[in-house]
Formats: sequence, structure tokens, C-alpha cells
Amino acid sequence: MDQEESEELTAILYRAYDNVMVEMEELKAKRKGTCSLSHEDANLESINELQSPPRVRARGHPKNRLGSKLEKQIANASKKKKTKALNEF
Repeated sequence: MDQEESEELTAILYRAYDNVMVEMEELKAKRKGTCSLSHEDANLESINELQSPPRVRARGHPKNRLGSKLEKQIANASKKKKTKALNEF
């Protein structure tokens, strides 16, 4: 791919991005009941909404959490010590 083709593809992608932003703003305006005139009226909030991934909440304790294996080993060792101490009495 030469530089001319690359620039042409870049221009096409920028136009497609602008068109998508215009459509998103129009849909957002319809939901709010207002009218957006151009894609230049797009605010940073809508761009951030598109770019940031959705937040997913994990249930319980993830097994591969940093340090969880070590914490589990320490907890098990302390349980064993407690049971040994109780059995000695």
C-alpha cells in the first residue's frame, strides 16, 4: 500500500467517523427532545461515552486477583496452626 492509498483510506475513515458522530448526536438529541444542527456541536461527553468501555461488575472474589493465592495460603496456614493449638489442649 503506497502513501496515496493510505491517505485516501484515512480520509474515508475520517468521513465515516464524522457521519457516525452526526448520527449519534441526532439520536441523542431525539431522546432529549432537542435538535442538534451539526457534528461540530458534539460535546466531549458524547465522545467519551463512545470511547469508554462499559463497566462490568464482578461477583464474588475473582480467583486470579493479584495476591489472592498468597493470601489463601497464609489463611490456610493460620487455620492449621489454630487447629493444632486447640488439639494440643
